Amino acid sequence: MNPKNNIHCAICDSTDLSNLGKIGIRDYSVTSDTQSCACASDIYLCQNCSLLQKIYIKDELSVILKRYAEYTPHHLSGGREQLAFPANSLPLSRSAYALQQIKPLITSSTGKLLDFGTGNGALLKSASAFFSDWTFDAYDIKNSLDNEALSLSQLNKFYTDDTESLPTKYYNLITLWHVLEHISKPIDILQRLKQCLTVNGCILLQVPDIVRNPFDLAVIDHTLHFNSNTLYNTIRTAGFEVIADGESWFHNCLTLLIKPAIGQIYQLSKPKRESAQNYVDWIKKICKYFEQISYKGHYAIFGTGMASIWMSNQLSGKATCFIDEDVAKHGKLFKGIPIVGPDKIPADVNIILPFIPEMGEQIIHKIELYCKGKNIHFYPASAIYSNN
Repeated sequence: MNPKNNIHCAICDSTDLSNLGKIGIRDYSVTSDTQSCACASDIYLCQNCSLLQKIYIKDELSVILKRYAEYTPHHLSGGREQLAFPANSLPLSRSAYALQQIKPLITSSTGKLLDFGTGNGALLKSASAFFSDWTFDAYDIKNSLDNEALSLSQLNKFYTDDTESLPTKYYNLITLWHVLEHISKPIDILQRLKQCLTVNGCILLQVPDIVRNPFDLAVIDHTLHFNSNTLYNTIRTAGFEVIADGESWFHNCLTLLIKPAIGQIYQLSKPKRESAQNYVDWIKKICKYFEQISYKGHYAIFGTGMASIWMSNQLSGKATCFIDEDVAKHGKLFKGIPIVGPDKIPADVNIILPFIPEMGEQIIHKIELYCKGKNIHFYPASAIYSNN
């Protein structure tokens, strides 16, 4: 997290960065644990490697550090992470689904796993089902495991010290589950963790995909915003190669299983640049569009994820409710606004869907059966979507 008077790209160290401005129409952001934040950061584009990133000033840093001290992941669902909905299978947690996909690629029947940036231990709980004969270590800036994770018999040690305290050539698998986007020097962290791997060890990582989730730019403590090209650049620059690419596993995240590359010298590529300014401009258009909808009468926001919580602070009027399919959230309040299920949507309400077009259209198709006879109107972001 570099101060703005010393701007360097987090990946290639270039000083050729362009300021794309702030996200939205009001200086509000959201934190990665879905808390509102009365602060917003500038977005920068590296002209050398195309990485989108934030460069924080002192006030923004203090907000982020305070948030990390009080961090409560998945607090609206009681600490339970988001679900994946695989075809022809029952829903399961996102981390469990990723571990299920990589399990056939892990050669060790017994081994040691390090969950780096463990949060409340959601991934460790998932891992206990797929790596039952392994032992687990955890690392985070604070010890915040919930009781269920603390009770895992496989849990060996929790590290909160400097990364130099981690053992070398020790772990068969290291997980970086929504960690890399928080780190201002990801190359340094990846190279340090490479030293901790056994000869055949590998790293499983997941980050938000800015292409399929542009609203991630509004998350104040996400300092880096990856697409597939910039993520590949990052891991290759750190000396890794890809074993498995799970981009198709999740609708809005990039997932990679990687291992140290041997005997390769990687030259940083300059991928075809997408128009990053389009993300910023599109989100502002969306906010203005939804602002007009909010004036038309009662409105609800679909979802209680980061995009939906952030959007609630971009609009002038107060929403009637949030709508969410997660039954663990039903009956709860956020900012004094009730969270209801699709079957409890009130009549005569306009529903705002802050999602990319594909997701918005899928959601409408799923829930419109609940809305028959209620005079419900849907307003997806696709109404003004543009690829230009």
